[in-house]
Amino acid sequence: MTRAIIDIGSNSVRLVVYGAPARAPAILFNEKVTAGLGVGLAARGALDPD
Repeated sequence: MTRAIIDIGSNSVRLVVYGAPARAPAILFNEKVTAGLGVGLAARGALDPD
């Protein structure tokens, strides 16, 4: 069985895909990118529209 987890934070987004049995999952794919979603949040009190 294959499962994936997506973690969306204010500064980065991570995708991890697992395969194999639930008791001993194997990581098939693990990627993290900087998104900067929270840039300007403290200054304006809102997310950047871009």
